[in-house]
Amino acid sequence: MARATKTQLEYQLDLANKLSGAPAGDYPTPGRLEFNHDASGWSVGLVVNDGGGIADLSPYGLTASQMLAWLQGFNASLDLPRKREHWAL
Repeated sequence: MARATKTQLEYQLDLANKLSGAPAGDYPTPGRLEFNHDASGWSVGLVVNDGGGIADLSPYGLTASQMLAWLQGFNASLDLPRKREHWAL
C-alpha cells in the first residue's frame, strides 16, 4: 500500500463533509466530520455538540494509509445515491 499524505487525507475528509451535507464552519461545528490523530493513529468522528464532543465513526488507531482507504470507501458509499440516480437505477 502506498504511503498516504496528510493532504490526501484532508482532501478525502473535506469530500466526506461535502457529500454528507455537513454544515460549514470551524471546529467544533456539530454535524461535521473531524480527524482524531495522535500517537496511536488516525480515526474519524462526528462532532455531536458545541463543546466538541466526538462520536467515533471509523475504527481507532488506523495508519494513514488505512485511514485513506477507509475514507475512500466511506465517500464511495455517500456518493452511491447520486450514481444510482444518474444511471436511473
